[in-house]
Amino acid sequence: MGYCTLNLMRAVLPRLITIGDTTMTTPTIQKPSGGTTTIETKEAERFIDLASQHINGRLRPVYMAPLKRVRFVEVEPISNIGQGATKIYVPDNGSFNIGGWVKIEDGAGNETFTIKLIPENSFNEIELDTAVSRAYDISGGTTVSFVTYPDPIPSMAARIAVSMIIDKLFTSEQAPDVSNYGKTLRTNASGDMDSILAGTIRLEGQDHTGRRFCRTSVRDTWSTTGENQQGVTRET
Repeated sequence: MGYCTLNLMRAVLPRLITIGDTTMTTPTIQKPSGGTTTIETKEAERFIDLASQHINGRLRPVYMAPLKRVRFVEVEPISNIGQGATKIYVPDNGSFNIGGWVKIEDGAGNETFTIKLIPENSFNEIELDTAVSRAYDISGGTTVSFVTYPDPIPSMAARIAVSMIIDKLFTSEQAPDVSNYGKTLRTNASGDMDSILAGTIRLEGQDHTGRRFCRTSVRDTWSTTGENQQGVTRET
């Protein structure tokens, strides 16, 4: 899974570009310049993967990448969660973000969902993207956790992925072949990346690849324990 969700990408995409799968009953005309364009779900996920690879490559001199998802909030729900429910209720939904992941668990197991909506007129309600498969009772030690990558990684991934989609569409349909909106998204993401590498923004819960107060060029390169192409095992 990449650093952002499809719902977060949808929030960044222009109005005339959507994400979804085309079926015989809901055909979609691919017209970037004249109407709504639908990007297939698998293709959108591929762009998320490409954006995540770009972020990993920039962060590896400073942080261990791929990054880890972190449990930032853990609370007990204020009411039972019934089977098939798409809404859950917590003491305060202010620490949860749209597009992030919610993990519901008890002694019998757990499920993970994407946050679809947090109503403005409610301090307790969280709407999920899919229905809960079984019931969770508050008397059984049920907890609701907000699990995500540290800010601003999700928004960076969404902006980079969307800029790649827009550039692909403009390359085939427009002249010049670069969108100003796509350029703005990349500029904003690059600004956040520069702040992370400069230490202005700290990625909570992530491990550094070396000493903090030294030049990156003097650090040893981090490697995996897998075999390289010559069949020699690397050491961490």
